Amino acid sequence: MSKKLICILISVIFVLSAVLTGCSGSKKTEEEETGQTNTSSTTTTVRRPMTLSLWLPTDAGTSQDAVKKVEEQLNKIAEQKFMTHIELHAVSDAEYQEAIDAKINGIADVEKRQAEEAEKRRLKEIELAKQGLTLDEYEAEQTETDTGKDDPAEDTSDYPAVKEDQLDIFLIRGYENYLNYIDNNLVEMLDGELNTNSRLLRTFVYPTFLECVNQGGVYAIPNNHVIGEYQLLLINKELCEKYDYDIDEMESLKDCRDFILDIGNMKLDGVVPLLGEVDAGNMVYFSSDGKWSLIGDRIISDYTNKSTVEFSSSVLDIPEVYDCILLMKQLKELGYVGNGTVKDGEKFAVGVVKGDYTLFDKYGDDYYIKIHACPYADEDDVFKTMFAVSPYTKDVSRSMEIITLLNTDTTFRTILQYGAEGVNWEYDLQNPDVIRKLNDDYKMNIEDTGNIFITYPDYGKPISDWGDEFHGAKKQNLDSATSPFIGFDPVDDANREAFDRLATLSAQTLSRVEAMSYDEARNQMGSLRLELAMNSLMINMFDDKNSEIEDCFALMYTSYAKANGKS
Repeated sequence: MSKKLICILISVIFVLSAVLTGCSGSKKTEEEETGQTNTSSTTTTVRRPMTLSLWLPTDAGTSQDAVKKVEEQLNKIAEQKFMTHIELHAVSDAEYQEAIDAKINGIADVEKRQAEEAEKRRLKEIELAKQGLTLDEYEAEQTETDTGKDDPAEDTSDYPAVKEDQLDIFLIRGYENYLNYIDNNLVEMLDGELNTNSRLLRTFVYPTFLECVNQGGVYAIPNNHVIGEYQLLLINKELCEKYDYDIDEMESLKDCRDFILDIGNMKLDGVVPLLGEVDAGNMVYFSSDGKWSLIGDRIISDYTNKSTVEFSSSVLDIPEVYDCILLMKQLKELGYVGNGTVKDGEKFAVGVVKGDYTLFDKYGDDYYIKIHACPYADEDDVFKTMFAVSPYTKDVSRSMEIITLLNTDTTFRTILQYGAEGVNWEYDLQNPDVIRKLNDDYKMNIEDTGNIFITYPDYGKPISDWGDEFHGAKKQNLDSATSPFIGFDPVDDANREAFDRLATLSAQTLSRVEAMSYDEARNQMGSLRLELAMNSLMINMFDDKNSEIEDCFALMYTSYAKANGKS
């Protein structure tokens, strides 16, 4: 099977439903404005040579000579496909944001200078009109006198140079950065292109990403990548079978309690009953720093990329949290909880490990695998890296064609990521489905250069690794949920003081819980939960007679509901 076909098959796993949003009023392309020919009643767009700039961060060790060679190979594709030449600007990662800001500020200076020059021309036209001359006649006369030529020098190359007031495609990283560019009108809305000329992107870019970046419109195309990380519950196959445990009855950590206790009681040599301490999975805490808080919720996923949240009276009322606290106390007192690692030759009966889809391959032979916490996309994930089109672009549609290549064309994508073929890398003669590094002159972060699923995961690894039914990124993204709190900051000026009080109460409560023995927790946790309820922490949250902590939850809930369009 060809690499191109493999790429297409892999990418279709991210197919979006056929429901399209309405087109935005994207500005006309320069070709539509100036490059049309009319034959009878049919208007045909004339495609002409155009040069666009592409800005992205790179490793400090990348040489500019390597960048030029990459630019040459990219242009063999872009010029043949679209008559578009790319001027590649690869700036060291530490200096990238400063370089983009400087470019935008520089364009503003250019526009100011151009406006001043236009005003001078207008005044000059008025002055010349009094003498019966036009500005064009005056300038032609001056040019002939100064240079001896009838026409000023022109750029006669096939592809014109990028103008000093031109910025086309650039990389945005981070949610706040993205909002800042939108608020300051420094990015183009791309909905119109997504629904017409570049609609293929909807097939290749993970649907959740496009949904989340829609801030009254899509202003950047996220680079498709692996979402979040798993927390996997691992259950020892050999021990289950030896001691006749039914794996179908062990879907959660709580279900594994008897198995862990039995293995611990046997005191088997070289076997750790529980690999390390475990917290309840899928928890999100409402606090200024994301740490443990009495207000929180579990993200519930049905593994169709949907997630819900239901506010609880307190996290101690969430069964998974309560059960996990008691189980950890019991197992720790018995000495059945390890430090999270095992020595060579040792094994564990049950454990929870964090990581990506490669964990399935690493542990699948020896352990049954259940999902303790699913991967989920948060702000850091969704807005990690995105290509945007500047309002100073030469042409929005032509820029989007290049962004589409970075998400759909394996050859183009691989060159931008790994460098020039035959210069920085080559196909492995022993295994032509992988590539081999030739030098370190060109280094890129794979998530900064486009859709990671259509290029090689790394040197020596085939593209088909992305599409493996069990081990691949496909499974991880399909297993993922979306955080319902994307774009929602629970702390604001109205409730900051209340959140500070909540943090104090949470720290005091956690300290009390941690100090309890297993027996004390069994006997006292119920009364502690009642105490919190009697203090009106969330139970009757809109009753003015309740405690000062209550207003924190009320304000937080109100702001969350407003951010998510709920009454």
